[in-house]
Amino acid sequence: MYDAVFSPAAPTSGAAVCSAYPAQASSYRLRAGGAGGDGCFSPLDFTCTPAASIPRPPPRPSPPPPARPRSPSPPPPSRPPPAPARCQLCFVLQFVGAGTPGAKSLCDPLARATRDLLKPLADAQGLVLGTGPGPVAWTQLGCSAADSPTSAAVSVCTELSAAQAPLLPPFLPSALRTMYNALFPPAGATSEAADCSAYPAQAPSYRLRAIGAGGGGCFSPSDFTCSPAGAAFPPPPPPPPDLVIPSSPNTTFRPDAACARDADGGPFRLRSSVQVQTVTIFPSRYTAFCFGVELANPAPAPSPACSGTRVTQLAFNARADRRSDLLSVIVRGPADQRRLPLSGDAWWAVPGAATQGGSRPIGDALWVRPVDWTVDSVRDLSARGRAQVCLELRPGVGLGDFCVGGAGGCSVAIYSSDTCCPVGLAA
Repeated sequence: MYDAVFSPAAPTSGAAVCSAYPAQASSYRLRAGGAGGDGCFSPLDFTCTPAASIPRPPPRPSPPPPARPRSPSPPPPSRPPPAPARCQLCFVLQFVGAGTPGAKSLCDPLARATRDLLKPLADAQGLVLGTGPGPVAWTQLGCSAADSPTSAAVSVCTELSAAQAPLLPPFLPSALRTMYNALFPPAGATSEAADCSAYPAQAPSYRLRAIGAGGGGCFSPSDFTCSPAGAAFPPPPPPPPDLVIPSSPNTTFRPDAACARDADGGPFRLRSSVQVQTVTIFPSRYTAFCFGVELANPAPAPSPACSGTRVTQLAFNARADRRSDLLSVIVRGPADQRRLPLSGDAWWAVPGAATQGGSRPIGDALWVRPVDWTVDSVRDLSARGRAQVCLELRPGVGLGDFCVGGAGGCSVAIYSSDTCCPVGLAA
């Protein structure tokens, strides 16, 4: 091999001596060494380099250390504890009289009664209604625009922990009577002492019943009625099995850092039900989700933060990334109905929060302003089904798609001053 690389002159390759190789050859050594372990064979080389100038070959690299045994895989994460069992509490107002049913006309009074009157009674029994602390979310059934105006029964439902069910028997009798009194105010008697003779003629045509929708064993049904003794009642329609109870109002919704979000603040409240309505503004008609404003009952005492007596603006907890789904806002006020087409992102800009460049950041709040409704105008308008702000969405877009939190509801702040914006939920 050395001969083939450095061809010797004259002698045959087998007898060649170093003097026969070209001068370049003395600069190289050809060595055969073993690379598979020290004991395989001894190295052997051939060179014409003087012995004193041959450097030692580099040491063979040490064999790699043996691979460490693979550590055992960590155990799989433990499963989260199961969610606490829930059951649903529904109050069903059922028409049991003769003639044309009119239960649907009592949807709003039923919703107000559950929202405004039941929580103090539940607190007195240590009963926690709803999915957690804060205002209780109620779902209405039989009250939408798609339901017949001659519905024989309408309902309001909420959730509670199944562990709370034993507290329902002492709560339901007073709750049913209190709600019945609110729906059919008795004459000449206190609410606790009223007997059936004190109620208006309409009252005996209705029965108010509390039933459980989350499992037959949650609690036993209970009812209150002034129908004649021995009257045969048809069974109330059960809530649908896929009933969805919306979550409590989004308590993280903070439309404005300076305002008080307490749901009990100020003279105005959000109606608990959203009406899907066809609004006519000549010559056109628009289908929209309408949110109503009404007066608090009973009226709260004024506070330093909530002393205003006008609705100045509303803020909806809506998704800014779906703002292209909003076609217009319709304000149904005392003098007219205004359809406000949207232009740019001005409706979504946080008030008073201009950046260094002069623009305002976009947040998950739709601001509707100015509104300018007084206490008197809200009292008059709400009695006529007005005092509403309606959202016209693109066809196929639901309220649950547009509002933060989904579930078909929307949290709305009603401003009566810069420092008062109670947040309510409508579904």
